[in-house]
Amino acid sequence: MKRIKSLLFIIFFIISFYNKDIYAESAIQKHQYNYCFEQAAMRYGVNVKLLYAIAKVESDFNPYAINVNANGRSIKEYYPENKYQAKMVLDYLLSHGYNFDVGIAQINIVNIKRWGLDPYSLLDPCYNLDVSARLLKNLIDRYGLNWQAIWHYNGRPSYAYKVYHALIWLQNHDIYATSYRNP
Repeated sequence: MKRIKSLLFIIFFIISFYNKDIYAESAIQKHQYNYCFEQAAMRYGVNVKLLYAIAKVESDFNPYAINVNANGRSIKEYYPENKYQAKMVLDYLLSHGYNFDVGIAQINIVNIKRWGLDPYSLLDPCYNLDVSARLLKNLIDRYGLNWQAIWHYNGRPSYAYKVYHALIWLQNHDIYATSYRNP
């Protein structure tokens, strides 16, 4: 009975701040993470526009987005309003052994463990984008600069199509960083 009450409390708490669009418009309009995108792209030599597209597809630019996976599929998305709420969700997922993605570029727990990363640190968008660029660089080195490398970021061939459409959307909305030109 106590376990059911605590589970209901967690579900109620999480549902109370479920709002996917809270960061989407403000992050795009204010260009608040341009520096992070630019620095990550420069550090690993990846295309900055590709990083923007991945963040658009993965979290719609929400630095606190968390996605739970099962059997290779997304089963639940969380959009906490702040870092504190996101940490509470991470606490629960970590303590129960869930497979999840975290942050603006949705870094998966498999990569977090493989690289010995702190999942809470990935709530920092600059750090998350740095890890994302590192992962993307590894995939490009492995598969070449092609759509196969892109879809391996997420694990599904259809992902490359989503990233392609995000690139078009981003170009039409002119949100790319302007101080860094990356081919």
